[in-house]
Order: sequence, then structure tokens, then C-alpha cells
Amino acid sequence: MGTPVLTSCIDNVQAALLTITEANGYWDTVAAAYKMGGTAPDIRNASLPVALIHVSNPELVRRGAAGGVELIDRKVGVAVGMVTQKPLEEAGDADWEQEEAMRMEAAITKAIIADRQRGGFAIDTKYRVTNFFPEDLSEFPVSVAVIFELEYRTREGDFEEMSA
Repeated sequence: MGTPVLTSCIDNVQAALLTITEANGYWDTVAAAYKMGGTAPDIRNASLPVALIHVSNPELVRRGAAGGVELIDRKVGVAVGMVTQKPLEEAGDADWEQEEAMRMEAAITKAIIADRQRGGFAIDTKYRVTNFFPEDLSEFPVSVAVIFELEYRTREGDFEEMSA
């Protein structure tokens, strides 16, 4: 049994987030990138920053046929959250949280948009919106959620098969 196309796309998103490192020219190094689903990981004691990936339910974009094969184009929303703590040396800087959130947004967007086709598994990945300091991540002093739309194609009846 193969891997569903959507799983391959999200695995690619996770790998892209792990390229956010100081060695690659980013402001910091992401310690981990977790795919959310079921039980959320406890990140309160984790090394930070940490990225969290949440995928919405797939929506039908279009149906078509090519060479006698029914094709389905689907899209999902992919929310990439990132959280970190304020270092003690920045305690007196009132603007630090906002600036750090903007650095995280820039890093997430750059890493995800670098490969819009998700290693050949997606039709496209598009930036949609950013939410600074989202309520569901409020226990962390610095947080951001960047939403992308990911479109991909499968064959009718077999979401493991991809067809261009």
C-alpha cells in the first residue's frame, strides 16, 4: 500500500520547516516541527522555537478525466504555527515580541513557498493569511500562525495515486 498524496505533501511541509536554521541564514533554528492530529504534543518544556502543522479537511476543487482516468483536484488549508519564549536579555524590550513574530512569519513563508509543488506532489501552495499571537497559542509569549492553501491531484478512488 502506498502513501496518500496529501501525506506526502505534509511530510514535505514538515521537512521544509526543518530547513529553518541559522546555518541556512534564518534568524534562529527550529527545534522541531510537529504534525498535529489526535493528541497534541506537549511543547511547554520543549526546545523552542517549535513549528506546529495543522491541516484542514480536503475540499473538492474540480473533477476531470485524462486518458480514461478520473482525476480529482483537492485543496486543504495548512496552518503553520510557531511559538517561542522571550529570552531574559530581551525582558526590557517592549517591541521584541512583535519583531520576533514578524521574523517567524518571514521564515515560515520563505521556507514553505520555496517549493510550491511540494517535491512534485502538489499542484501549488499559496500564502493566504497570517495571524499574529493567535488565541490557541496564547500560553506562549510569542506566536504566529501562517495559513497556506495547498492544492493537489489524485485519481478517483485511489488517493494514493497522483496524476499530473
